[in-house]
Amino acid sequence: GARSKSYQVNPLKLFEHRGGLYLFVRIPKHDSIRILAVDRIIAAKLLDTVFAYPSDFDAEALLAGAFDLTLNDPVTASVRFSPQEATFVRERRWSDDQTIEDHPDGSCTLTLSTSGIRDLLRWLLSFGSGAEILSPPELRDALKNEALKLASLYSDSVPPT
Repeated sequence: GARSKSYQVNPLKLFEHRGGLYLFVRIPKHDSIRILAVDRIIAAKLLDTVFAYPSDFDAEALLAGAFDLTLNDPVTASVRFSPQEATFVRERRWSDDQTIEDHPDGSCTLTLSTSGIRDLLRWLLSFGSGAEILSPPELRDALKNEALKLASLYSDSVPPT
């Protein structure tokens, strides 16, 4: 179940992402930068304290290095996309350092470095069998385990009542 947590935070930047409002905050206790979903904040209390805005904080750079909104979970992955999916993959820039290798059959291999293994896994699952993770092995294993769970979930022809 969901549980509530309380933090003292220093608000840094409010931004919109995919229709939701988010807030970059610094948690002084852990000296870490986090992203909070504004609609999940239950209560806020204004404290009579001041803080120095971190001079090295760059929201745009942090978001550019993240695949979605997960920070500090770096991964470099290579994924082969089917000819049907390759067209879509070639149309966008997925990370600053990406490379795309085209294959004679129309497929392509995308190699990218990003942050957010779970975010990347969710995105790759959206391609179904049109994407095959070539590396790293732990990402490939995570997708394989999820695929096995999906196969088990759908092994019955009729959903349980």
